[in-house]
Amino acid sequence: MLAGLLLLGNVRFADDANAAGGGEGGEGAGCAPTNEATLESAATLLGCEGAALRTALLERTYEVHAQATKTTIMMSAVDAAESRDALIKQ
Repeated sequence: MLAGLLLLGNVRFADDANAAGGGEGGEGAGCAPTNEATLESAATLLGCEGAALRTALLERTYEVHAQATKTTIMMSAVDAAESRDALIKQ
């Protein structure tokens, strides 16, 4: 597990001008990891799917109970790095 967390710390992100914005609003650009192989290796060592780890780091989902809708927002590279760091600290 420790190796997976250390490897996850090596994942970097770059803003992606071509990324679709979040959920219903469709606003904002997302980001992408600059080294997919490192992300996949970290996911394997952590015992999860690479796609699930990628989604957890790159997207933020909000659910409004009154409207019963979910909205997904793509994070910027800075936000994704902060999300990665918070996951490592946990």
